[in-house]
Amino acid sequence: MNLSLTSKCGLTPRTATSLPTELTDCHTNGKQQLKWMPPCKSILACDPDWTYSNITNACYKMIYNLNWTDAENACVSEGAHLASIHNPLEDHFLDEFTKTGISFSSGYVWVWVGLNDLAGVGSWTWTDGTPFDYFNWAPSEPNGLDSARCVEILPDQWTQDDGYFQRWANTYCTLQMRAGVCQKPARLN
Repeated sequence: MNLSLTSKCGLTPRTATSLPTELTDCHTNGKQQLKWMPPCKSILACDPDWTYSNITNACYKMIYNLNWTDAENACVSEGAHLASIHNPLEDHFLDEFTKTGISFSSGYVWVWVGLNDLAGVGSWTWTDGTPFDYFNWAPSEPNGLDSARCVEILPDQWTQDDGYFQRWANTYCTLQMRAGVCQKPARLN
């Protein structure tokens, strides 16, 4: 678009498409003048101990050794929720962010995310209120157990894997997991 700008004073600057900066009006001594200003640059940032992801423009933090409800409450106390996942890139980011790099022989490798069906079996919702628009269930998951209402991800190798590596499973919310991952929007700096 080649937009020509004209001020009320009759000044006509070069066309907007030929300029790398923004045009602003300023008033000096009662006369309107046109002045070129650099564009506003905003930088997204996270609080200390949080990690920024440019995939989601959000901040992430690990919390440890909690059941699902306590993990969500810990996130909420920091202005966050357990993480939500909406596409394969976000899913991969969380796998990389939460993995330890150790192959485990116990089931203590899982990480809580915010997906649950506490409102009703099969009614999957994210704690942050975003839509349930992507999933990466492991084989035979969700397993349909009425009491397995909260979702965990498996970012590390597990000797009993059976297709669960970097996939999701539903399980009992009362179980204490290795970690949970909190997510909140990045702030303008």
